[in-house]
Amino acid sequence: MSNEYCTVEDGKEILRKDKGNPGTMGGIFYALAGNSAPEVLERLEEHFATMVAAGQNVIIEMQKADKNPEKRRAFMKELINISNKKKSIFDEEEDG
Repeated sequence: MSNEYCTVEDGKEILRKDKGNPGTMGGIFYALAGNSAPEVLERLEEHFATMVAAGQNVIIEMQKADKNPEKRRAFMKELINISNKKKSIFDEEEDG
């Protein structure tokens, strides 16, 4: 990683490093992307790399919070709040 946190470019590196390795994020991504047009592949890769970076950054924050019980509780509470907000968005879509 280029710094303390994972960037989108880091996410792309992770994907590309695993290309062709079944069962890895990169292997699965490139298998699904198949023979996409280069401009489509570029956009898909950008979106997927963003998600990879976000996931890596959540792990980094979890590891930091794990060292302090108070921070851990606050972090878990925030994850639950975020999850509940996203759940309500999906519930609204189903209702409406």
